[in-house]
Amino acid sequence: MDQKRSKGEAISSKAYDYPDLEVNSTNSDPPEISKLQFSIILIGIFFGVFVSGVDETILSTAQESIIKEFNASSDSTWIATSYLMAMVVFTPLYGKFCDIFGRKVCMLFALVTFSIGSLGCALAVNIIMLVVFRAIAGIGGGGIVSVSYVIISDLVSLEERGTFLGLVSISFAISNMLGPILGGLIVENMSWRFVFYVNLPIAGALILIVLFVIPLPWVEGTIISKLKRVDYLGVLTLSATIILFVLGTTWGGNQYSWTSYQVLTVLCFSAISLGAFAIVEYKFAVEPVLPPKMFNINVSICSLINMILGLVDFTIIYYLPIYYQILQGMSSSQSGYELAPFLVISSSVAMLSGIFANKLGSFRIPIWIGSVFMTIGSGLLCLSSPNLPSWAMTIFSCILSFGIGCSLQMTAIGAQASAEPEYIAIVAGFFNFTLNFGGTLGLAIDGAILYDYFSDIKELVDFGIDDHSLIPEIETNAYYATLKVIFYFLLTSSLIATISSLFLKHKSLKNVKITAGH
Repeated sequence: MDQKRSKGEAISSKAYDYPDLEVNSTNSDPPEISKLQFSIILIGIFFGVFVSGVDETILSTAQESIIKEFNASSDSTWIATSYLMAMVVFTPLYGKFCDIFGRKVCMLFALVTFSIGSLGCALAVNIIMLVVFRAIAGIGGGGIVSVSYVIISDLVSLEERGTFLGLVSISFAISNMLGPILGGLIVENMSWRFVFYVNLPIAGALILIVLFVIPLPWVEGTIISKLKRVDYLGVLTLSATIILFVLGTTWGGNQYSWTSYQVLTVLCFSAISLGAFAIVEYKFAVEPVLPPKMFNINVSICSLINMILGLVDFTIIYYLPIYYQILQGMSSSQSGYELAPFLVISSSVAMLSGIFANKLGSFRIPIWIGSVFMTIGSGLLCLSSPNLPSWAMTIFSCILSFGIGCSLQMTAIGAQASAEPEYIAIVAGFFNFTLNFGGTLGLAIDGAILYDYFSDIKELVDFGIDDHSLIPEIETNAYYATLKVIFYFLLTSSLIATISSLFLKHKSLKNVKITAGH
């Protein structure tokens, strides 16, 4: 017979003691939650994160069929970019919206929006329609992940949260790996449109779980009173900052050179918008999207480290396969296999670090260990050469991956442990954003490095080389030189994370009261 727990009572199982759920005085008590109910919620969260993660990578193998059908090779970049841009823009907003409108409303909005976007993509009649609905799906996809983190923060004690967030990381990593495989199988056996149709039944099942299983109460108040609480100027300036930044980094080295007036103008306006956002949040906003008071020393340092984790992680995922393909002569599939251990280790260690932190009652030690291993791993990558065996590079990347896994969830846990209770939801949503933003920033810097080296080669080819048979060798050497600079960039970033982690203040994860949200 399952034990149940209302306010003040605990549900116990062999593995976990579920936390006390308390609600603010303005809200009604949450319904009793059983182990079965809790398990269904977790499974729903895992599937939600899984489907969102799959949608990020599934088009990598289906995109060619889409381009052929719509004859739109020049616009193909926007199929992926529109989803990423919308996802990054809305991710930091969901945290505050969870406080204003409630977790259930935000998750339902994310799931419905994701479903509408997926259905629109499946029914697309041209590339413009596809790109627009990919952006709509991105709004929902980012919300599914962000609100999932918030709900876990509500239902799981701080002491045990790292374990569950680690499981979410594994779900996300598996989805990213399976995305291209599923996309290829669907395209080979059915139409590419089923890449989007498959999202609909999963989203439908998750909507039912949100409506009938999640025990968090609905937020009281009229829709007008809730809309009045939204920091519209903050939303506008933050969205403009992110959109302009992603647009500039997407254009740079692709449609335009990094030094072109188009890219520089967009990035300049992004910086101006960021300054305006800071002024709005600090001086004018009554309920800021990102409250300045939220950023105490631990939240600030954990945010920086989390951004660096995203930067390092995205860079390895995108550029290590280039090393294997260009310098080791591997095929695309072979380079993917070489990357698999990196993905598996980081997600697995993320869960284990949560258990480790649970036993210690401290989040700092896993972050310290992770930062050191990340520094060692990136330092070893700097020793790479074209003649280095592929297994050595795999070992180096796995050491780096171990470091990422150790720190990945602990930064979020440390920030939540250190934040004031009223900021927990905002912190949970914000940390998913810092990870993605760090990845976007890292790829932008990597792209600038790559562009700089290949601009020099173009000048050399145009003006200084008569024997064009040397061009492939020159390009290979340029890739090697570029990757070395990128690896040194990762080393510098990892050192910054390591040094920053030393200034984290201790905050015990044991015996912490968690206040449930709405």
